[in-house]
This record gives sequence, C-alpha cells and structure tokens, in this order.
Amino acid sequence: MGRYIECEVNGECHSVWKYRFASQESEMYRIFTELKIGEYSLLQYVLEQKENEPNYKYISIYKFKEWMEIGGDRLILNRKDCEKLKIAIEKLKQSLTNKDEWYMRMLEAIVNFINKHKEQERFIFHGEL
Repeated sequence: MGRYIECEVNGECHSVWKYRFASQESEMYRIFTELKIGEYSLLQYVLEQKENEPNYKYISIYKFKEWMEIGGDRLILNRKDCEKLKIAIEKLKQSLTNKDEWYMRMLEAIVNFINKHKEQERFIFHGEL
C-alpha cells in the first residue's frame, strides 16, 4: 500500500503522485520552504458526524502534542506557480543527486497535473505522512 498526493478537480479526487515505497518522505513542504511557492500546512484527520454517518475531513493545525496526531499535509498552488516550478525542475536537472531524483519527479507530476486541468486556477494538494 502506498502513500499518495491527491487533488480535487470539479468535485472529483484525482491521484497526482504515488510516493516511492519506503524510500521517499512527503516532500511537498520543500516546495514551500525551499522554493517559496504556494501555501503549506500540516493536517490532522478529524472524525465529523453528519446525519449518523461518519465522515472524515481535513483541518489545518500548527501545534501538536504528539507527532502521531499529524495525518497529512496540504499544499495550495495557483496556475501561475507552474512556471516557477518548471524553473525549479530545470535547476534540479542540472545538479541532480539521488536524493533529489524522486523530488524532481514529484514536481513534474504536479506541473503535469496543473497543465492537464486548464479549467482550474487553484489547486489544493493533499499528501499523506
């Protein structure tokens, strides 16, 4: 079983990236911290009761009592961020290390996803930790 980055388009959830099993951490935070692109936050899954049926939703949280409380992360990008990501990919290709190979491929998957969905301007990517 793998971990994924997903994004919603027109009310439907799509898989964007599948982490390489046991060798890749969630690296969406690097887009925000290193490239200064988008908005990033950690997430916690919270059980919400609606009409007697359990329903999970995400909430953003910034302070944790324990690491185990974190369920995932979220990165919000706009279509205009795509050009910045393409520049970052080209720089990574010029100085590619084993450590950055899967990160670069994740960036490419995100760019390809944004380019594929031209009807949408804002993309909210959810990842699993």
